[in-house]
Amino acid sequence: MHRKYQSPLGRMQPEKIDPEKLKQQGWKENGILVVNVNDNRLNWPEREIIKQIGTKIYKTKPKEDQNEE
Repeated sequence: MHRKYQSPLGRMQPEKIDPEKLKQQGWKENGILVVNVNDNRLNWPEREIIKQIGTKIYKTKPKEDQNEE
């Protein structure tokens, strides 16, 4: 009878990380907000505010907006 060999490396595989949960945790614990400007949960004025804040902090517009000018 053959026993299936289990490699000890199998225990070292990282757990999958849920990006949304990580962003939520960052906000709750550290006040860090990670937002995709194109998040469909945001309406137009909210997206524009996010763009303005990003431009103010990082001195550049998102890549998609640079093509419009």
